[in-house]
Amino acid sequence: MRDKYLNLVANNQDTIKKIFSLILSILLWFFIITEIDPVITKDFTNVEVELRNQSTMRQAGMELLKSDDYTTNIVVSGNRSAVIGLKEEDISAYVDLGEVQPGSQRLPIHFRLSDENLKIKKSNPSAITISVDEMVSMKKPVTVTAKGNPADGMVLDRIIVNQDEVTVKGPKKSVDKVHSVAGHILITDAKETVVSSVELTPLDQNKHVIEGLEVTPNTVGVQAAISKAKSVPIEVNYEQDEGGEFNRDRAILTPATVTITGDSGAIDGIESITTRPVNAKELMSTNAVPVRLIVPEGIHLVNPDESVILRYMKKESARRTLEVSTEHMTSLKGVNLSDFNVPKKIDVEIYGDASLVDVLRASDIQLIVDREGKVIAKGPKDLEIIRIKPKRLTSSS
Repeated sequence: MRDKYLNLVANNQDTIKKIFSLILSILLWFFIITEIDPVITKDFTNVEVELRNQSTMRQAGMELLKSDDYTTNIVVSGNRSAVIGLKEEDISAYVDLGEVQPGSQRLPIHFRLSDENLKIKKSNPSAITISVDEMVSMKKPVTVTAKGNPADGMVLDRIIVNQDEVTVKGPKKSVDKVHSVAGHILITDAKETVVSSVELTPLDQNKHVIEGLEVTPNTVGVQAAISKAKSVPIEVNYEQDEGGEFNRDRAILTPATVTITGDSGAIDGIESITTRPVNAKELMSTNAVPVRLIVPEGIHLVNPDESVILRYMKKESARRTLEVSTEHMTSLKGVNLSDFNVPKKIDVEIYGDASLVDVLRASDIQLIVDREGKVIAKGPKDLEIIRIKPKRLTSSS
């Protein structure tokens, strides 16, 4: 039996050696893992960076100009037994805003790990850049405009807002950009005064919304007074037109009519508006004079700032109205045409030498819009633009 066993061992020496080597390797591996516990590293990407002590910063009268979501990539080093089970929620990455100052600054990212024996070997980035500004409160003017048009035969007489200013609070750089705090009241098809509470939005000089600001109060009470309207002709009251040289047919009034509003009973009895006396000799010598209107009591002009000009044509002159396409309309710098309701065509009336007026084409007129929606028409230098309709575009907001 003994000989048989020895023969078996002798015949399987290689297999026995392999088995022995395997057992020895397992024992050695187990010893290293359990007793030696080597140092290893582990990568974590896009670890969220927390912004701490924002309340302390705000109590000091400051605010972040832009609050982004910050992340960092890190490499953690430590004993294998500790690192192998480490998860992202066991890592705390943060910056301290408690002692920031106004302006742009770079703040280091701090780390805390659930196991204090572990270390951050590397982080990228290791700091973040933030911009902080002083918090201020300033009074800003309120602007309320009408949206839409009242019913036929009616006109927007005036808009009354219950307060002229509101308080705007926020970062100083943003507050300084506020040109007005604006809102609109809807008057579409209105036949009588519209009363509404209007929400306000801070706007810059180009009428773009400025985000991140607090408006107090953020609504105002508004009345849009809607009155009966009537368009009547203007009659020129001439003086010193005797002598035969002055020809009334050569006198061109622009505009030839005005729109009036006010007391309904008073409006019904008015058929025309008369000008203050115009000196015919002065008109002939200057070619054009502004005229003033005599407006009856209880009545007022819908467009009181509109200029009324009387021109006198000494030579063969003409006037003509062209329908100018808005396809190539442009705007002043910083003005976006999409902020306005743009019609397909604009009526432009021109005046000047008859030979030039007759050959003028609509494409020779350039249309431009300013930030208030006013339409500006430019043509050949020897011709005069005397009327634009509509002369102001309505807001699309």
